[in-house]
Amino acid sequence: MAGTNNPDGFDKLLNVILPKKSREAENWAMEEKEKNPRFNIDNPRYNQSNFFGRYKHFAEILHPKNLFKTDAELYRAKDLVNKFRKGDDLLGMTDDDIWEQKATIDSAFNPLTGDKEIISGRIGALLPINMAIIGGMKICQKNAHETFLRSSTPYQIFLQWVLQTCNAVFNMSSTKGGSLSQVGTAYVCSTAAGVGSVLGLRHVFRNTQSFHFKFTPLWAATVANSMCITVMRFGELSNGSPIFTSDNKEIGQSKIAARQGVSQVITSRFAMTCPNSVLLPIAMEFLRSKGAFKNHPKVAASLHLCLFGVIFLYAIPLGCCLYPQIHPISSTDLEPELQEKIQKLPGPPTKVFYNKGL
Repeated sequence: MAGTNNPDGFDKLLNVILPKKSREAENWAMEEKEKNPRFNIDNPRYNQSNFFGRYKHFAEILHPKNLFKTDAELYRAKDLVNKFRKGDDLLGMTDDDIWEQKATIDSAFNPLTGDKEIISGRIGALLPINMAIIGGMKICQKNAHETFLRSSTPYQIFLQWVLQTCNAVFNMSSTKGGSLSQVGTAYVCSTAAGVGSVLGLRHVFRNTQSFHFKFTPLWAATVANSMCITVMRFGELSNGSPIFTSDNKEIGQSKIAARQGVSQVITSRFAMTCPNSVLLPIAMEFLRSKGAFKNHPKVAASLHLCLFGVIFLYAIPLGCCLYPQIHPISSTDLEPELQEKIQKLPGPPTKVFYNKGL
């Protein structure tokens, strides 16, 4: 008994019971299990090479329900995912439970810095914020036929200021941040662009009843978003975006990839805005022409707001999933110095990758 109570005696006894090779195989299996849990939590749950896989991915992350998670729930989710990443199987949880915790993290923490974002800076907040702004536009209309472009100038300036403030906060949260001067410049430029676009278009359409002026908020929002994104990511455009291989090894910085990423994000924001800015005016005008609101004119504003919310709920992930988040780019499309670096790699890849951003 004394021999088996010390480590040396226990090892000798274990070697008799379990052959050395079997023990080595068991240890190797345990090490591999720690390295490779049930699935790789750092890879997207759905196939990102097709549109529907990307849509499912973003729909889970961007759902407004994630905004109601408390700090305790957010940090608990982060702790669970970190445990799983380190090899803990979390046997009390199903795969769906673990993926739900991962979606919770992705909805609230900056993917580049790991910092928790303020609620108004999360992309899931776009729906309630925009509904509040659209509700403000509708509440102050004098009648069912008046549009935002024909409401009072001070009120337009106020709402554009609110909208662009929210956009600036979101853009700052979804990037690595920036200097105070960069954030301030982006804020001033985007607000001026938004207000200037709306006021300019209002002046153009001041004496017309044309149906076309109903689409002008789309162009105003596009100009303002383009300005804000470009200024906020000016450092990236100047220095380049990180380029990495399929096994996540960074090769260098590419300005070409940065330009592509920024243009893709601007296109995605445009796609988010399009359904409500194009389809909704057409639908409301059709209902109005059929006399749907003749006896109940106040119903128009309520219906407009409800339809806006439903459409925007699906339009946000729709815009995000137009392009893969980790986007491939041909090595031959990069700068010559990067092409040289890639050619020196063992088995030079024909495609490398960059993060386009949100």
